[in-house]
Amino acid sequence: MVFDPHIFNMALGGSIRGVRSAHEMTQQALALRSGLSLLLIRKYEGGAIRVAPAHLVAIARALGCSVYRLVKDVVGEHGSTKHDAAGLLKAYGAVQSPRDRSALLSFARELAAEESRQAGGA
Repeated sequence: MVFDPHIFNMALGGSIRGVRSAHEMTQQALALRSGLSLLLIRKYEGGAIRVAPAHLVAIARALGCSVYRLVKDVVGEHGSTKHDAAGLLKAYGAVQSPRDRSALLSFARELAAEESRQAGGA
């Protein structure tokens, strides 16, 4: 299966919209709580543009959930390989913004912690 960024953006936007709706929160309220513009929230939820890592963290915090919660159904259940790890390191190295690098690292740590919690509860 070939990775399609547009399909990923649409699915992630749908996930954000679903969690926001479950919290009975408007897009305007999410924008205010996350510190992002209403236009960005609308574009993210519609899948029109890629969600920046730092913005994904801000949205998750505003929704009172983990980043893992927002992406778990989008990413799906895939096994990890050495190739995946090398690709992750290459992608991390290509991120120039210290803020985005920090957000990406926080995201990875949050995913690992969530999986650890789930494994402990199983």
